[in-house]
Amino acid sequence: MARYPDEIASVLNRINPDTVVISLGQERARLPTDDLLDVRFAGVPIEEATALYEQAFGRVCVDRIDAYQLILSTELGPQRWTIREQTIYSLLIALIAAIITGADRPNCSTTCKLTSPGP
Repeated sequence: MARYPDEIASVLNRINPDTVVISLGQERARLPTDDLLDVRFAGVPIEEATALYEQAFGRVCVDRIDAYQLILSTELGPQRWTIREQTIYSLLIALIAAIITGADRPNCSTTCKLTSPGP
């Protein structure tokens, strides 16, 4: 897009884009909001670069995450279904391990009895 707000209209008229992508860095105060509103009211969709990055790559752009987004997020922390799933998984693994090691217990005791010289 353009580097300066007064160039936005001429660039849009020349290129006629389907979508405008903007990057909201630390310079949010310098964002040409009036010009971008004109673009939006003209029917051109405006997307934020980090959202487009997330759509394209299926990942979150970690460099652009603000602390307040993490603080207010409902996605952080353990989910109930995840805890249940992990508990069931752990119990199944423990049960399988107990069965496998329990099956060897008679063999171990018999082997010890046969190979030990003691009582």
